[in-house]
Amino acid sequence: MRQFIAAVGFLTVIPVPSRSDLGGKDLGGSIIYFPLVGALAGVALAGLDWGLQPILPSLPSAALVVTAMVVISGGLHMDGLADTADGFFSHASRDRALEIMKDSRIGPMGVLAVISVFVMKFSAIAATDPGSRWMALLMAPVAGRLAMEVCLSTAPYVRGSSGLGSAFVTNPKLTSPILGLVFTSGLGVLTCGGAGVVIVVSALAVTLLFSMYSYRRIGGMTGDTYGAVCELAETASLIAACACFPGGLL
Repeated sequence: MRQFIAAVGFLTVIPVPSRSDLGGKDLGGSIIYFPLVGALAGVALAGLDWGLQPILPSLPSAALVVTAMVVISGGLHMDGLADTADGFFSHASRDRALEIMKDSRIGPMGVLAVISVFVMKFSAIAATDPGSRWMALLMAPVAGRLAMEVCLSTAPYVRGSSGLGSAFVTNPKLTSPILGLVFTSGLGVLTCGGAGVVIVVSALAVTLLFSMYSYRRIGGMTGDTYGAVCELAETASLIAACACFPGGLL
């Protein structure tokens, strides 16, 4: 239970009762619950969209839902995306890129990455059939947290014992991503049918490509890149859902 609470406290803005008492072991073991926490976030987003549809047209409701996606995580993953973009596209050396990623200030590439992801999510949601949007919104946070789980369990962590991600990679286990994949795939098939397979495969393909690029660029992953891969996998899943469930009002 402590590990589940740790996952909720880390991945969302929900104030968990014993957050201050959680240790590194709790955080490390919480990885297995990442997709489940993503599913809870997805239920909240689907419910928000369902409540907004009778009140607002597709475009403003989609914008509010994407904003809610950022708020749910406290902006943590978007911040990681911005820092990653600033470092990766700086054309600097590996060590300098890592220094740039630690800088709290956001650069032009970070701004561009955040805007691009926001626009892609917004347009994909708005272009999805309103009757099917709940499926896309349910699966996107699950896919994003699965991407984090896969990278946390398989990719090298380059900051050693420092950095936000260090507590999660002390004892990486393949059990977590395997169970996460089973959970995500099962949820996708049960809710979306064959489209669920397309959504999961799309998110995993982006995760693999990003992980490979990150390894080539800086030798592995950092806390920032974990947030970035979450955002990219969410975006890929929403675009895949848009392709499977067309017909939104643009």
